[in-house]
Amino acid sequence: MLLLDEPSTALDPGARRDFLGYLRELRDAAGLTVLLSTHDLEEAERCDRVAIFDAGRIVALGTPDELKAAVGGDVLVIRATAPEALRERLAARLGVDVQLVDDTLRVERPRGHELVREVVEAFPGEIRAVTVGKPTLGDVFVRLTGHGLTESE
Repeated sequence: MLLLDEPSTALDPGARRDFLGYLRELRDAAGLTVLLSTHDLEEAERCDRVAIFDAGRIVALGTPDELKAAVGGDVLVIRATAPEALRERLAARLGVDVQLVDDTLRVERPRGHELVREVVEAFPGEIRAVTVGKPTLGDVFVRLTGHGLTESE
């Protein structure tokens, strides 16, 4: 077993890619178990299993795909001129649950792309950007903890 704490911190992208590739080779060739801690959720996406901690407690455990499937649907991230003021109006008008995280509004919804036009047309001049994507481990963290990686509770 190899235990690593934030092993790719301060590595440039090329060195990081090479290092993670080497860890995979070690795992596969030697049957080595690699346990690493990281704040880089993109790095965690490459792991076989992930435990998400919040305030010293495990709040989720599973494969990256299992954890992301729990979010369900798509994730819309809405950047607005006044996100706090828009949150309740957006929820009431469109009948969706809206989270305010890191000064952005987040909506989880199946077929989320269908909501983009509605959001932009319902609140002209208030929306700066809307992005739609499949859930990431960052989205899992937000859903389970109610805050972003840089926020405290």
